[in-house]
Amino acid sequence: MKLRGLSRIVLRANRLPETENFYRDILGLPVRYRIGRDGVVLAVGPDELVLRQAEAGLSSEAPDPRLAHFGFDLPHPEDVDRWAKRFREAGVPILWGPFWRAGRRVLFILDPDGNRIELSAPGEQAELQGQIQGRGRMR
Repeated sequence: MKLRGLSRIVLRANRLPETENFYRDILGLPVRYRIGRDGVVLAVGPDELVLRQAEAGLSSEAPDPRLAHFGFDLPHPEDVDRWAKRFREAGVPILWGPFWRAGRRVLFILDPDGNRIELSAPGEQAELQGQIQGRGRMR
């Protein structure tokens, strides 16, 4: 028996409307269906990202340790840089990147609830050598 992949990730959102807007409007994930008033299922290709209203609040200074981050795979390293530009224009917090790690172009951002999201694409570092930015906090 072998697992084929992840079919669904469920995130609890303290600010469900803002978080839904982020994933739908900024990342462009279409709404697949709603779960009453406290949940929404978004399509990520054949997979699902489910947002549910959190039962309890979390402090932004002490993020929930149960989820370090999750990632989206992009087809080309140039896409990571295009997303970074879009996030800057939209005021989305960029934690790190874009930078190269283990043959992938990588970018980390925060959603409205403080979840860390990684966007990455396979590629050769030499392709974008002149565009590499140092790792560190960006605003």
